[in-house]
Amino acid sequence: MLGGYMSAPIPIGVRIVGGTVMLASACAFGYFAILMLRKSYKRAVKGVATSGFVSGFQLQSGSGAAHYSYYPEVEFQTLHGEKITFVASVGSNTNPKLGRKVKVLYYPDNAKDADISSLLTSWFFPLFFMVGAIVFLLGALMFYCGGGASS
Repeated sequence: MLGGYMSAPIPIGVRIVGGTVMLASACAFGYFAILMLRKSYKRAVKGVATSGFVSGFQLQSGSGAAHYSYYPEVEFQTLHGEKITFVASVGSNTNPKLGRKVKVLYYPDNAKDADISSLLTSWFFPLFFMVGAIVFLLGALMFYCGGGASS
């Protein structure tokens, strides 16, 4: 009893359903985090770094009628002199500045599989998903172990 308040135990059905939903969410977040981390690590280890520039953009509609995302089109040249243009994997809600110089990572055997190299997209997003997975996993444990049961 804490300050005259006594919490009621969470019913077993709610604990099972809540814990299962939290566990499924943890698995989904963890899965995407691992996929993104593997891709970023592989590109960092096996990729070739070069510079490119924003040559255009693709406009894609998002949620809502008036919401659009701008995905930069980037042009770069491989070490063998081949000109490649690709669309970045991450967009924003602002029009990208044409001509802006960006760092590009590409695979020597498949230069079209390139992306802009940035700390945010390569490491921050995957780590955000990993933290989300841990939070959902802890939530699932709290549900399964009956967090909120009175003493």
